[in-house]
Amino acid sequence: MKNTMRELVRALTSGDIEKMLSYLADDASWTAPEGSFKGKAELRKYATWLIQTIPDLSAVDSGIKTMAQGNIGIYEHIFSGTLKGRKWQSLSICIYEFQGDKIQSIRTVQDRLSMARQAAAGVLDRWLVGSLVGTMEKGLR
Repeated sequence: MKNTMRELVRALTSGDIEKMLSYLADDASWTAPEGSFKGKAELRKYATWLIQTIPDLSAVDSGIKTMAQGNIGIYEHIFSGTLKGRKWQSLSICIYEFQGDKIQSIRTVQDRLSMARQAAAGVLDRWLVGSLVGTMEKGLR
């Protein structure tokens, strides 16, 4: 299971979508910050969009790395890339449910607000993201 999780991420970040799909059950689902996707057709579309949007997407192990128990695996890594000409990185935690040797479901948790802060280009983008963060953290500091 640990190897399958790492290989799926490696295939995704290298742009090998067909290889990535080979690790998934035909009716697999993936819930990510961008939405929920079910079945290989939707997963192919999501992965293609991701690679086209962030062509230099990469992932490195971090923290707990990988854990597996029963049919559940957890893989923590740092995704990074370039968006609108600005570099960003974000901690990502993916929870995988296996059915046999195939992945049945993936749930990805990621701090998209942190990504937006790092990728905000231009005065307006930075102001909008900063304003949102300020509103969310009001009274914290």
